Amino acid sequence: MAWPKDYVVLRGLQMIMATLTRDEEFEAASTAFRREFESPDKVDRSVQKVNMHESIARNAEAIGAEMCVAKYFGIKGFEPTVNGFKLHADLGANIEVKWTKWRDGNLILTSRDRDSDIAILVTGHSPEYYLCGWTYIRTARRPARQRGDGSYWINQSDLMPIEDLVRVIHDKASL
Repeated sequence: MAWPKDYVVLRGLQMIMATLTRDEEFEAASTAFRREFESPDKVDRSVQKVNMHESIARNAEAIGAEMCVAKYFGIKGFEPTVNGFKLHADLGANIEVKWTKWRDGNLILTSRDRDSDIAILVTGHSPEYYLCGWTYIRTARRPARQRGDGSYWINQSDLMPIEDLVRVIHDKASL
């Protein structure tokens, strides 16, 4: 089967490639610095504890992932949040973007993720990211997926294609 040029296939899974411009990379890095600087009391709840510089780099990558999702959905004027961590969705009213540097990585959810949200997994490194799929957070948290630390790991093969999310959003908008 021939895939469109923005598709990448890894072990039979479709991914949509998205690329940041150099200016967008600077915006992601600048916002990451502001997130770190303006939220000094934010607790690093990740498994891999990192220092300040590593945190800025990790945030810049996550922000780049958010920007790529916004670009894919055609959201004009998207501005990543600085200190809305877990209080507001990353995009729109209910879309959380989950980034991992691992190309075949899992979408990881925790108890802090809102049940009413949709989670999109994005992998890769700036400037090239891969939109891997999405799931409803409420239905993704299953006991079989729960790890010892309380997080839930969802394999890419268990995610729905991004194109299906476009149809879901379109169908809800036309109701």
